[in-house]
Amino acid sequence: MKLAGCHGCLLAGLIVSACVARPSVQTRTPEPATSNTNQQVFSSTNNMPTGIFDEHSEGAKEAWNRFTEGGRYRVARASDFDIPKAATENDELRRDIERATKFAYVGEDINHDGLGRDRAFIVVDTKRTDARRYSLVIFNELEDERAIPEPRRVYRDIDLSRTVMFWVRGELTLRDYRADGTYGLCRIKWDERRKQYSCQ
Repeated sequence: MKLAGCHGCLLAGLIVSACVARPSVQTRTPEPATSNTNQQVFSSTNNMPTGIFDEHSEGAKEAWNRFTEGGRYRVARASDFDIPKAATENDELRRDIERATKFAYVGEDINHDGLGRDRAFIVVDTKRTDARRYSLVIFNELEDERAIPEPRRVYRDIDLSRTVMFWVRGELTLRDYRADGTYGLCRIKWDERRKQYSCQ
C-alpha cells in the first residue's frame, strides 16, 4: 500500500535503549494501514487469541509463558489505550485503530531474516497504574522451533497509551497519536550486529 503524502515532515532518529521518549518521528496526516491483528479468536483461559502460537511454536510459546509468569505482564487491550477522539473521527482510520487496539499484537518477519513468525506485543505492567506502565517487546523467531527466544524490549516503562502498531509496506510501524488527530511515525529496525531494535 502506498503511504499518504507528508506535509512538513520532521525527520529524526530514535535510538532505543532501555528507556526512551515516546515514539514520535515524522508528522503525517491520517493514512489507512494494514494490521496483522486478525487472529482474534480468544481463548477463555488466557485471553490470548488462537493461532499466535501453533504446533510449530514450542519455543516461542514457552518464551511468552516465562515473560508473563506470575501475571506481571499482559498484552494491552482496547481499554488500556487512550486514543484522542480527533484521531477516530475518520471512519476508515477509526476501524484501523480499533483493530490495532483490540489486541496489541503484530506477527511478521520484523527483523527481515527470512523467518516470518517474529511476534511484537505492546504489554502492560499490571503492578503499575501510572501512565508509564507500557512496554513494546518483540520475540524473534528462531530456526529451531524448540529454542526459546529472548524478549527484545524496544520500549520499556513509557506511556504507549496513544501508540498503535501497524504492518506497513513490509515494516512494523508505530503511530503515536496527538490530541489534534495527527501522529508521530517511526519504523522498527533491527540491528543485527548489536542484536537490538530501534524505532526510526
